[in-house]
Amino acid sequence: MKLQPRTADRLSGLAEEYYNPELAYHNWGHAEEVMVASRDLINQGGRWTRHVNRPLLQIAAAWHDAGHDYEARHNFESPEHYSAYLMRQRLQCELPMRQLNEIEETILGTRHNQPRRTMAAIALRYGDVGNMAAPFDNFYEHSVQLWREYGMPDWLEFQAASIKMLASVRQSADRELPRIGIFGRHCHAYTDAVAANLARLGTLEVPSE
Repeated sequence: MKLQPRTADRLSGLAEEYYNPELAYHNWGHAEEVMVASRDLINQGGRWTRHVNRPLLQIAAAWHDAGHDYEARHNFESPEHYSAYLMRQRLQCELPMRQLNEIEETILGTRHNQPRRTMAAIALRYGDVGNMAAPFDNFYEHSVQLWREYGMPDWLEFQAASIKMLASVRQSADRELPRIGIFGRHCHAYTDAVAANLARLGTLEVPSE
């Protein structure tokens, strides 16, 4: 049985306390953006995605980076495993095991270079990195936020890592977005935007601090 929207909103909102508002990028605002982006992607799939549990996708998006700066995350296989753990701990009295398992699998789908078995995991993955396909000014703003959050490392090294990530996202999106019903020009719109940002990123000067 699917959750009512009001319940999904409440359980999603419980994640906010696990996000540090002082982080430049991985803050609650990012989680809110990902909730919207992943919903929009799954809705683009139309009839292909009609069976996807959207309330659980929303909750997974809300919790996907919970505890991002907590030291305890280093004791887990990945930061995403830690976020899923926090979600389970907080929601174990709210949801049945089946739904907790589904949310966890969706959260773990945001890991880089990992197979994604479900449509919800694909939608969350590309919603999470959706800024990579945003208009360039928006993409650049998010990139600078991430650079600052990482302690403003060498800009050329940061650019190189970002370019590598963009290329990987473009390649995997071509393969995975059609699995959620995003075909043809709709898929190309996402991957072409990533490619355009990829081409421009390496031309930029070091941002002002």
